[in-house]
Amino acid sequence: MVTAVVMPPAGQISDELRIVKWRKKVGEDVRKGETLFEVATDKAVMEIESYRDGVLLAVLHGEGDVVRVGEVVAYIGERGEQPPDEAGKGEKVFSAARVEEKPTTPLGEKSLPVEGRRKGPLASPLAKRLAQEHRVNLEDVARALAKDVIKKEDVVKFLEGSEWYFVDLSPVRQAIARKVAESVRTIPHYAISVDVDMSACVALRDRLKGSAETLGAHVSYSDIIMKCAARAVESYPLVNATFEGEKARVYRSVNFGLVVDTGEGVVVPVIRGVNRKPLLEVARERMEKVERARSGRLRPDDLLQGTITLSNLGMYGVERFTAVINAPQSAILAVGRIAERPVCEGGRVVPKPTVTITASFDHRLIDGAYGARFLGELKRLLEDPSFLLEG
Repeated sequence: MVTAVVMPPAGQISDELRIVKWRKKVGEDVRKGETLFEVATDKAVMEIESYRDGVLLAVLHGEGDVVRVGEVVAYIGERGEQPPDEAGKGEKVFSAARVEEKPTTPLGEKSLPVEGRRKGPLASPLAKRLAQEHRVNLEDVARALAKDVIKKEDVVKFLEGSEWYFVDLSPVRQAIARKVAESVRTIPHYAISVDVDMSACVALRDRLKGSAETLGAHVSYSDIIMKCAARAVESYPLVNATFEGEKARVYRSVNFGLVVDTGEGVVVPVIRGVNRKPLLEVARERMEKVERARSGRLRPDDLLQGTITLSNLGMYGVERFTAVINAPQSAILAVGRIAERPVCEGGRVVPKPTVTITASFDHRLIDGAYGARFLGELKRLLEDPSFLLEG
């Protein structure tokens, strides 16, 4: 029986994904759970696995193609079976489409095109290719070096003497760029901040740190903040909602996305049901997903169903910052570093470990006063997190 392989949603807001690499070729055996191909989402490069055993009969979309979610990308079946007519020649279609035409007389580095064949200075094929890769205008090279004929080494020399250069963006970085631009363009942002005395949270974390091996999890400040924010959402549910036309979709489960830096960009694995799980379970799940994110082993399901996001740059010494909302959510919390700061207490100035939390809100759903009250409730819970030890 022939099975269609469709493009999965992979946890992104856009309904299109770019195929980065095929791991299997037409005619190869495929096992259930094996990686068929890789796609670039708005969060990461993800591996798409086969959900059956068989043979890859046809591939309808090649590397670099942008494919809509739900569209058929390949067919798997038993050896000897034929894919539907729409599959055509499968992978061969894409290979043929990507073969560059070869001239009858091969052009080497010293061979040049016939004068008048195209506008601009004469250039060898390798020089043209290098200039195209680095987005260099060959006329600029000719003018700068006072040459009528451009070779590869001339382009290299021009690049070495330039005050700028291009860096190719990874598929993940390109997807991030598209998503943050869309978020800022479509969501009316505003941000407000609150300073929080973290003395009680520091004491709580120190208390749990001593028994981390027994508990099976190292509780972080991000875990504590997510739990307190999930409790605050009970009183301010629009913070955990999305704007949809003339309605607000309010979620009962607080599914926290946590921004993780991978070196090539950021991904946002989701810890679901933070409001329903004890602190230690949240910590264990956060540790697992952060480790998978940094090792490139996130699954598409790890990125789905986020309803609110937390970005913590405290480990980089950042005092405060403003984050872009992770569309289509309505709020993101930006957490700075915890540091000793002077606080007036009982007529005296004393040092207290404090942190600045800045929330960015979707103004279509959340007015300033509503957002301020939410942050006030979050501050109250963080300054007395004793409820986290209950149960």
